[in-house]
Amino acid sequence: ASIPYHDKSGRSFDDCTLQIRVGIHVGDITCGVLGQRVPKFTTCGTAVNMAARMEQTSKPSMIRATQDFHDLVGDAERNWSEKQSISLKNMGTVETYLL
Repeated sequence: ASIPYHDKSGRSFDDCTLQIRVGIHVGDITCGVLGQRVPKFTTCGTAVNMAARMEQTSKPSMIRATQDFHDLVGDAERNWSEKQSISLKNMGTVETYLL
């Protein structure tokens, strides 16, 4: 999808295309509000780190999901790519799918 964009100097980039990468995983997380003066909601845990790694290894305009998410969704989504094994730093080899 094309989105009108202007940089700080006012130049227009009307022909730019926005491409995002998304990573999805399921699991336990810890969340809460940190800070008193400027409170911020934050999440942490292995599931958050795994989802971040899925995003980092995804391709533009695609969603990379772990085997756990794929098993949870099942046949509700039919456009999954073939299963891929990827090696992640500090997490070993993980089975993933692209959507």
